[in-house]
Amino acid sequence: MLRAKVFWSTVAVVLVMTSPAAGQMVTLAWDPVPAADIQRYELSYGLSPDQHVRTINAGLNTTSQVTGLEEGRRYFFAVRAVNNAGVAGPYSAPISYDVPFEAATSTAPEAARIAIGLSGGPLNGGWMQIRAEGSLRYGSRGWKQLPWPDYNRTSGATYPAVGDFDGDGRAEIAVGLGPGSHGWIALFDDASTNFAFKGWTRINWAGYTQSPQAETRLAAADLNGDRYADLVVGFGPGSGGWLQILTSTGSSFTPGPWLRVDWPAYNEANGATWPAAGNLDDDPLPEIVIGLGPGSGGWFLTLDDSSTGFARRQWTKLGWAYYEQMNGETRPAIGNLDGDARGEIVIGLGPVEGQGGWLQIRDDLNAGLGSLRWFRTGYSEFDASGGGSFPAVGRFRR
Repeated sequence: MLRAKVFWSTVAVVLVMTSPAAGQMVTLAWDPVPAADIQRYELSYGLSPDQHVRTINAGLNTTSQVTGLEEGRRYFFAVRAVNNAGVAGPYSAPISYDVPFEAATSTAPEAARIAIGLSGGPLNGGWMQIRAEGSLRYGSRGWKQLPWPDYNRTSGATYPAVGDFDGDGRAEIAVGLGPGSHGWIALFDDASTNFAFKGWTRINWAGYTQSPQAETRLAAADLNGDRYADLVVGFGPGSGGWLQILTSTGSSFTPGPWLRVDWPAYNEANGATWPAAGNLDDDPLPEIVIGLGPGSGGWFLTLDDSSTGFARRQWTKLGWAYYEQMNGETRPAIGNLDGDARGEIVIGLGPVEGQGGWLQIRDDLNAGLGSLRWFRTGYSEFDASGGGSFPAVGRFRR
């Protein structure tokens, strides 16, 4: 429960948190105003201290429940009194509440969630969205932001990957970053800690990370069968189609082998890579899928697992002619979305005017990587602006 003292005058108010309700509901309480002509109390709340998007008329009650809160969001609450003449007093000082993440709604044994990174902006970037599966509806479950204000203000792009890096049976989130990040990678814990920030790691390629355009684009999977998820790191334009594997030891990452796209003309012209990793067939080891940058016509490349040295399996095209012509970038992620023995591919797209926020789901290799469906972030301003999407898929709870 959140408890407040509310005064009619402009004297400062004190709000004291006692015991917040769990999940998507919180109960608030406040002390009554010592005045005879109080008509009602108004409880207002929103996603910032100075923007109240909803107000509840509590009557003369001094408690109120707020329901329908979105998981992973921080809400701010304030209370004021209104007298019989309809004159409202000042709002109390706001108090915040972070809504925890709840279990995924699916009963499938491998229930998945999707973490969606966003392309950067000049003012307030560094965000990623968490979505929960449920019969392929993927409703929003909240947002997280990078703890790097300077980067968030200047670039803010986020490229998440999801995997069990420490072997505890729950998926953590690693976040690659866009230009201006100098090769840094952010690490977030699993759902048991509400995806708390854990720390940073960095790619070891001095000639690349010193560039102001250096990016780190991530995929995660247990490539060698040791129960720790490893990272596959792709890079931005000018990197010649290269990727590097970072092998997890459970507590850190060590440099592994380098891979390269077998398309020389593309490597010379652009060379950017968007990796994904996961088991797309019936053997026990994961494959690697490599998306490409703008101008690649919607193509992406699938490589076999480590037992074949990551040999080429097939090239596949997105299948949206307008987008392939206007941009063509493909940003894949792999995860088990339907509960069978094989993973599917979620493909994020690059920016395209008026058609932002789209993602595509494709089936496993046994089904020929056929298209299953399209969906959108639902963030209307972002979608209308033509923003790109960066998906990641994983099981965040046991």
